[in-house]
Amino acid sequence: MNGKFHKLTKKSLEKAKELYQEAAGKGCTLAMNYLGSLAFNQEKDLQSAIHFFWKAVDSKKCPRALNNLAICYELGSEEYAKLFKEQPLQGDEMTGLKPV
Repeated sequence: MNGKFHKLTKKSLEKAKELYQEAAGKGCTLAMNYLGSLAFNQEKDLQSAIHFFWKAVDSKKCPRALNNLAICYELGSEEYAKLFKEQPLQGDEMTGLKPV
């Protein structure tokens, strides 16, 4: 099944978010980090991204969330808004700054 799992289900950001929220509600810090990434990359919601990254960082179990949080602060709200205004995204593209 390795590498073929993606063929078993349709892509659905809504379903992914729902499942991440369920996992985050049960204390899964990786899911909190992924919720932040969804907010940042898909929903273009910097404040929600920061909220979820902080939740993951506070758990002290997801070091990657600290890096993602740093990206949010590096860009700041003005740069973040400018990034998406001047460079409309094509699919999942984003000038190299992409929290995961």
